[in-house]
Amino acid sequence: MKRQDCVSCGTSNVMYRFEDRDVEIDLKALRASVPLLSGWQCEACSEIELDPESAQRYSDVSDELVYSLRRPLDRYPLT
Repeated sequence: MKRQDCVSCGTSNVMYRFEDRDVEIDLKALRASVPLLSGWQCEACSEIELDPESAQRYSDVSDELVYSLRRPLDRYPLT
């Protein structure tokens, strides 16, 4: 199995490849699932580096959670 060095903690040969992992995002009282992500995870510090396509999907879902928190505030503009 191919391994890489972790760029977060600096430990050598601890990043292992994963495919098709579902990840939950928790933001305050909101939760969303991002299915079928792929990338690398460090066995030492648990840091995850997502592949570009997976990172974009994760970012899109995360952004939507933030926007859903802000929408109620948009009804009351600051003056």
